[in-house]
Amino acid sequence: MRITTVDYPKSLFRYTQALFAKQMIDDGIVSLASADLYRQAELLEAQRDNERARNYTPDTARLRVVPIKNDKPGEPLKGISDFRMTFEMPNYHILCLAEGVTPQMATAFPNQLCVEIHNPVEFFDRLDKAIARQIPEYRFYTGPVNYVSQHVFPPRLNNLELIYTKFDQFSYQMEYRIVLFTDLTTPPAPRYLFKLGCLSDICRIIEPPFKRKDQAL
Repeated sequence: MRITTVDYPKSLFRYTQALFAKQMIDDGIVSLASADLYRQAELLEAQRDNERARNYTPDTARLRVVPIKNDKPGEPLKGISDFRMTFEMPNYHILCLAEGVTPQMATAFPNQLCVEIHNPVEFFDRLDKAIARQIPEYRFYTGPVNYVSQHVFPPRLNNLELIYTKFDQFSYQMEYRIVLFTDLTTPPAPRYLFKLGCLSDICRIIEPPFKRKDQAL
């Protein structure tokens, strides 16, 4: 079941190695990786993040921390210099796309090609059908990432809202992500590969300098 609450952009972009870009165009092979895999040291700095947790470090000068005992507030704590809040999330699978192409992204993803998906509606429809053939029970979300400061006191968010929230040092990526949850009783695979068939009618490879023919950087 695909769920989205926003309109799709006119184009989406995926940065990847040349081999994977060709496989995506020619055979429609799309990979969704477990969130745990994004902590691997060998990933690019632009890719590496803890996608299972959001760690906030609010400005202590603006906090007033009051302990509660027996449902009664105590005296405000003083001298707090380090305050951290961590929200952990269940595992899920993810594909990271982008809503645009910028010089900063070309620098962050060196020696990679970019696949432009110029018909996202059709792409998601084909992906939804491919997932349904392979996984009987699933929830498939699509949408843009919301970027926030790591140094603010966070609002109360549910797991899906946390998954679609990243800190503003990544905001240059303009991420639009696909999130997959499964209801399988067996442990999920580290990576799911879905074959959509040839995508040359709705996708094309953009080679360096990472720009569309009708778009200047």
